[in-house]
Amino acid sequence: MANVIIYYGNLLESSTVSVSNENTSFPKYRLYDRDIGKLFKGGTNPTNFIILIDQVTNMYGVSGLIIPAGHNLNSRVMRLQYSINPFPITTVTLGSGGSGYTLNDVLTIVQTGASGGTATVTGVAAGVITSISLTTGGTHYSIANGLSITGGTGTGATINVTAVDATNAVEWTQSGSGLINKNFAHAEKRYWRLIIDGTNTLPELAELFLYTYYYTFVQNVAYDLQEKKHRNISRRETGSGKLRVKKYGEARRYRNYKINFFLAAQKTALELWESQCEGFKSIYVSDHNGDLMFMEILNELTFIPVSDSLWSTELELMEVLA
Repeated sequence: MANVIIYYGNLLESSTVSVSNENTSFPKYRLYDRDIGKLFKGGTNPTNFIILIDQVTNMYGVSGLIIPAGHNLNSRVMRLQYSINPFPITTVTLGSGGSGYTLNDVLTIVQTGASGGTATVTGVAAGVITSISLTTGGTHYSIANGLSITGGTGTGATINVTAVDATNAVEWTQSGSGLINKNFAHAEKRYWRLIIDGTNTLPELAELFLYTYYYTFVQNVAYDLQEKKHRNISRRETGSGKLRVKKYGEARRYRNYKINFFLAAQKTALELWESQCEGFKSIYVSDHNGDLMFMEILNELTFIPVSDSLWSTELELMEVLA
């Protein structure tokens, strides 16, 4: 039997969130509204679609990423990155030299969603740039080749961004449209971003859950737990005694956990979870089988003292479906 884990804090809810673009009928707040039945959709297809999270004044650590099933991210290369800086450029190389440029021209590097990166022309031959150096790193850049530039005395030059101030928390190529659950080394950084590469179709996902708070039960559930499926079915009998049955939706998984004889530290952790969720926010739960589910709590937490230092309580949980 696995220890039960509850994941209940989402970094996006306490941060400023921006996206490369959005379909206003499927807005970005759906990434953090805890409603996995409603999708966020991008508006256009940049080379890299970026969801940017800036903590601004808070500084919560992140330990994992969850995206519910039903997204369209199959075959996409996905990168979750973080930095203490707003993703400035750290290294550039010359792409094409263009024509008509002059030594010491300052060139501004153009990339969708980024700004302020500049390079200075350090070598030129007959108006063709032969070498450059990075002048300012700017903000919110990602690695890319052949970026266009503005400024300078010539035309046609391009620049390659070969490195930025960013660390990959996790990188993977997505397979299928099922639930995504990625764990990584805990990191406490101001800036986070999810980069979706090769957006041939507009990205669609219901929730981006970067969990800041989670709790693994030290005192695990009792062996008299209840595990069942709750079926949304109505049954009635006609006047003649004939049974009428109607199915309204798919079965949901139900868990009733009795947690007995735990110390004050676990009580404090449960109270923090309840205060963060404010009695209505659904959470992710890794149950006693190790299955990850999006669930709502059906009962108010009641703590029963069983000694001077030990407590008991009960959790009644129901799966939330899209």
